[in-house]
Amino acid sequence: MTLYGADLSRIQAEGFGALARAASPELVSILKRSSIAVRRVYDVGCGAGVTTRALVEAGFDVTAVEPSPHLTEIARAHAPGATFVCASAYDVELEACDAVLAIGEVLTYHSLPGPSGEDADARVRSFFETVAGALAAGGRFVFDVIDVDGPPLDARGWRSEPLWTVLWETREDRAARRLVRCVDTFVREDDGRYRRAGESHHVRLFRERDLRSWLEAVGFDVETARAYGGVALGPRRVAFVATRR
Repeated sequence: MTLYGADLSRIQAEGFGALARAASPELVSILKRSSIAVRRVYDVGCGAGVTTRALVEAGFDVTAVEPSPHLTEIARAHAPGATFVCASAYDVELEACDAVLAIGEVLTYHSLPGPSGEDADARVRSFFETVAGALAAGGRFVFDVIDVDGPPLDARGWRSEPLWTVLWETREDRAARRLVRCVDTFVREDDGRYRRAGESHHVRLFRERDLRSWLEAVGFDVETARAYGGVALGPRRVAFVATRR
């Protein structure tokens, strides 16, 4: 499955960074309020690098992880002070650190069945173990997901700018705990014609109580919220702030 090719990466960077920009000050504050001095931070699934840049500007030593090579290059230009790794959350080797962030439904995208057939929940539990092993006591693990419970998320939408248009449709299979987002992009070329590309994103849904249980089992104290500070998340999104015991 291809996620975030060249055209969608450009559109994501140019048109859909508002939430990350608004939430970044609170994310920095969460790390600075830790019981330990936070220095080394992983920004997993960094996207176009909005949060990465805020972390670098706050003085952290940041390693940003992103599976899309196109988004990686955009993020590298946006936050040149970070170190970048083009890899999935499940392929990267986390070294000793003080905080791990996975902001913007990262784990929902990175939790499809693995190459050896392990199921999505097992991959997430394994990632939690990896994070727990890398974090110092008192370190923070901050992420958000889509909860399986709540009003339906089936929807269609679009956005148009002078040089591009994007259309999307979201279909939910609640029994399978999955969303499918079908995305079509139209990017204007120099001759005035439009180049079309399409992607299908399979997004895993989670139960808040399950994630809390898995985190506690590997040594975290867990708090949840529906916002990062004063920045509300979208419908059915849940933010987790987990502190390593």
